[in-house]
Amino acid sequence: NYQTVARAGFEWKDPPPSYVSFYEWWPDLHGWSPDGQHILVTLHYGDRRELTLFSLADGAQEVLREYPAEGPDPYAALSPDGDYLAYGEKDDVFVRPLAGGDAVAVASGPSKDVLLGWTEQGNVLYLSDRDLTEGVWRVSAGNGRPADDAALVAGDLWGMRPMGVAGNSLFYGIQTEARQLHMVSLDLDRNRLSGLPAPIEPQARESSYPSWSPDGQRLLYFVHPAGRRSEFRLMLRSTAGGEARDVTPGALKPAWDRIRWSKDGRGVLIKGEDPDSGREGFFAYTLATGDVEFVFSLDTDDLEGMRIFEETFSSDWESVYLPVREGPEGSYALIRRDLATGDQRTLLTREAPSQPDQPHPFRRAFPSPDDRFLAFWEFDGSGTARMLRVVSTEGGSPVSYT
Repeated sequence: NYQTVARAGFEWKDPPPSYVSFYEWWPDLHGWSPDGQHILVTLHYGDRRELTLFSLADGAQEVLREYPAEGPDPYAALSPDGDYLAYGEKDDVFVRPLAGGDAVAVASGPSKDVLLGWTEQGNVLYLSDRDLTEGVWRVSAGNGRPADDAALVAGDLWGMRPMGVAGNSLFYGIQTEARQLHMVSLDLDRNRLSGLPAPIEPQARESSYPSWSPDGQRLLYFVHPAGRRSEFRLMLRSTAGGEARDVTPGALKPAWDRIRWSKDGRGVLIKGEDPDSGREGFFAYTLATGDVEFVFSLDTDDLEGMRIFEETFSSDWESVYLPVREGPEGSYALIRRDLATGDQRTLLTREAPSQPDQPHPFRRAFPSPDDRFLAFWEFDGSGTARMLRVVSTEGGSPVSYT
């Protein structure tokens, strides 16, 4: 906690602001300088993170770089001679003189590159998913600049957990099991499986959120290294066979969430964030061209103060169905919102429950193919029994089937 690290010598340059709690500030230690007189550390604050060189002699702190509060944790390391600093930023790896000066990219491009450390010979090691593999790469940077092309040290290290570099050795662990999607053909004439279910991803990385194209010939899903859900990619696979393609949009930071296909199979509706504007919401992503277009955000004035549970879009993406609750103790409603005009229609309402921990009554809504009806589960007043119901998307009394 704050008092413990403060007694160890890490102090705020200013009194800590009132919003900082024990969980909003901590030091992330990267290692020692070769002479043992400094510690390289990232100081996490409530609104930013600072890569700092901490002097054991007098407690002086030199801020080397500043990062925003959000994003992957930055990692940095000092060269064996203590003259250069290597650090990661925005999926690339840079090297710069520790005393100051311009930084040089030693690993960059569309791949995701993560710094691992330095070897005794002044080589920078980094983890990368380039060249259709995830492995460790090495580039010589003893003089602060890449002296040659990067070389692959070891490939197919899916799910690797780096543990540190010592001398010329890299220590790491591998997670050999991961939750994966499986695929199997059905023999409908004989009412049985045509074989054994096979994983769609041969590597030890997790796969989830599958979504079939309307014609059933393509499958979209997310993958990520085991245990690292923040590093997911969007993959497209044909049922006819062949390798899966990485179709992660370059103009959008997608969220790990449900994928919705358009009726014509040309695009998908995915949740994400525009990295340029910071706008969050749902975006239409055209697979062939890579075009991204904003569709809808839950962060609107007329939805402010409402708690929204599991939004559902119509098949033509012209409407969204929102199970909401008005305030922490208010009543429940199932509303239909026109995405073009913002007009809303309340389809169903329920009074606030008597027990504060009861689930929202309206769950898992599915529109019919013509968008005329909405099927959904509804919990009863006790919050334990579920009923399957269907209601018109224009409103009215629902029909119960269970």
